[in-house]
Amino acid sequence: MANMFNPKRRHFLKVGLLGSATLTVAACSTFVARDSEKCHDCKWLGHEDRHLLNALIPVMLSGALPGDMHERKKALEEIITGFDISVSHFPKTVRDEIEQLLWVLEFPVTRSLIGGVWSSWRNVSENNVKELLNNWKNSDFDLLRIGYTALHDLISGSWYANPRSWQRIDYPGPPKIL
Repeated sequence: MANMFNPKRRHFLKVGLLGSATLTVAACSTFVARDSEKCHDCKWLGHEDRHLLNALIPVMLSGALPGDMHERKKALEEIITGFDISVSHFPKTVRDEIEQLLWVLEFPVTRSLIGGVWSSWRNVSENNVKELLNNWKNSDFDLLRIGYTALHDLISGSWYANPRSWQRIDYPGPPKIL
């Protein structure tokens, strides 16, 4: 009698079990509250969200940020502020989805299983962040690609809407209306 499980079927079962386990862990741990304390001068973001964004932004905008460390730090703060302002103006349903995305990346179990990042965002290496973003960007799972795209668009939009970025891309700014 031939083997009843072919490699494709085993792969499907493994992916299904991993997905089910991940969803179960996420569902069972929803009682673990995200850092609901808003950071100073934030409309929507919490402290942990800032740590996450501080890890993601330099990798996602590699080469676009100023080289000078003082200017780079100011740019990071402005991008996080832009991200916060943008999300705070979205409809509640969109804010809830972004909150879930950030929660998945901040909660240690889901961050490790889905993102492959085992350390906290304060201590993560740039290579780990690159690997996570690359895996999500090129994932076979639509949900991970959508998560990557949402983060990419919010971070990029927050940077390129900032006048500090315009000189670096030779953009004179919007036309002046008389």
